[in-house]
Amino acid sequence: MRRAARCFVPLIVALAACGADPLGGAPPGGDASTPPVDGAPSTDSSVTELDSMVIDDGGTPLRTLRLTIGPVRASANEEETLCVTLPLAVESDVLIRSIHTTLTPGTHHVIVYRTTSAPDPTPTPCGSFRGVLSGAAPIFIAQQRDSRLDFPDGVVLRLRPTETVRLEMHYFNYLGADADIQGSVDFDVADGDGRSYVDSDLLFWGTTSISLPPRETTTVVDYHDAPSPSPEPIRIFGLTSHTHQYGIRTTIEAMESASAPAGEVLHESISWSDPPLTQFAPPRELSSGGLRLTCTYMNTSASFVGFGEGFNNEMCFLWAYYFPSRGFLVSL
Repeated sequence: MRRAARCFVPLIVALAACGADPLGGAPPGGDASTPPVDGAPSTDSSVTELDSMVIDDGGTPLRTLRLTIGPVRASANEEETLCVTLPLAVESDVLIRSIHTTLTPGTHHVIVYRTTSAPDPTPTPCGSFRGVLSGAAPIFIAQQRDSRLDFPDGVVLRLRPTETVRLEMHYFNYLGADADIQGSVDFDVADGDGRSYVDSDLLFWGTTSISLPPRETTTVVDYHDAPSPSPEPIRIFGLTSHTHQYGIRTTIEAMESASAPAGEVLHESISWSDPPLTQFAPPRELSSGGLRLTCTYMNTSASFVGFGEGFNNEMCFLWAYYFPSRGFLVSL
């Protein structure tokens, strides 16, 4: 996607609040004096439209909507998950062509959901991935300090005018002093230009069956079949994994079957706090078989560790961005 120089002049569209969740994890680098993203500290989060120029690979001009979480003033070693629901204040479909996220040090992840819940600008404590339980569908999960996902030509993530956006931010302030913790999510969106677009979505797979003995290395394996073609197989263009602090390696393989001895490795991470977002051009077709997720842990603590949301618990998840949409796909 081609980008011209940007002049950032925010135009406030709607005010909202902050978000976080207790998954635990300290991205490397940074210090307590790191400034918030693009601005001075504030108690409000917002949706803004930027004065910008972006041209996608098809020559379509795009405008940018920025959803901001925080900044949140967090005490040293404070861990929390906060949620807010923001209105996009639009009259027609929002056709997202790329997503760019920026997280300050101390932010473990930011989850962006589509929902029909009423706007609520008040930051409210909530648990990780609780949006799924309330009927919201994740559309992007940011866990890197700086992450970007460009959609294939002719593919969009479509938000309806009746939908709102839930932001869920999990932070753990490992910086040693009070800090302002913040995240931003930029949507580069196309307006109705007569083109025909294919809708995309997100699949979210994983397991809660995690039991890690103290002072031992343990491997957890989780397999799920690919969604049945209807009328065509899904095509994955982005893929990543998620563990907490005891994760030392994760892989995601494309498998012919659950019993196959090995498959094609599509993704590998050796950093629990900054796993890569693996992107595919052209997209990777998944027409049969499925995906095998393997999470390896080294439990350096003196206690058993099980599944949970907090810094001292563990997770083993993958998520993938795909088209054509079957709707949000989840399997745990």
